[in-house]
Amino acid sequence: MLIKKNKAGARFITTDLEIQIEAQLKAELDGEESSITISAKKLQEICALFRTTATVSLDEQENRLLVKANKSRFSLQTLPAQDFPMLAEQLLGASKIQIEQKVLRRLLSSVQYAMAQQDIRYYLNGVLLVIDGTTIKLIATDGHRLAFVSEELSDSHEKQEVILSRKTVNELLKLLADSDESIQLELAEKQVRFTFADVVLTSKVIDGKFRITTGSFRIIATT
Repeated sequence: MLIKKNKAGARFITTDLEIQIEAQLKAELDGEESSITISAKKLQEICALFRTTATVSLDEQENRLLVKANKSRFSLQTLPAQDFPMLAEQLLGASKIQIEQKVLRRLLSSVQYAMAQQDIRYYLNGVLLVIDGTTIKLIATDGHRLAFVSEELSDSHEKQEVILSRKTVNELLKLLADSDESIQLELAEKQVRFTFADVVLTSKVIDGKFRITTGSFRIIATT
């Protein structure tokens, strides 16, 4: 986990090189700007020991991070922040779409069951997201069944489509709330970004295309 601190707060960033999740803490912090990398799993295990109401402090000391809560003290080894593998920014000219969290959550929930699991046709292991004018469409298929859902948007956009990976869909379903708060989608050729509340999820998109001929229910897939 990369932790970047400045006077306005801190950013916590994790990635597996397929998706990247960033959570932001807004607070007035003392000291100079700094960045460190630590083991996300170890920090998570430590924080799980504390009560949800506990106040946790993180203090950087040379090459260690001191984690404190009440009378508990833990020390974690840190790594150079510059070695953290951030996803390259590939959102130049991206389309920006606004949609309510509860709407996107409902759309994803309606089609996710039809995603393929470990199909050699990797483009089926996800969800096709299409923006077409004032309509957003989500389509998933494993080659035997197909799920399709659509919703009207408040604004009109040029047609664009990307394939979201299974991991991206599953993480979004964990993070999205059943609320009227809006989420911003940024769709580009190589990446898609979801920004909502204090969380940003950036994901690579799956290469390949598939189109559906509904009249005869044919699935045509190409890489």
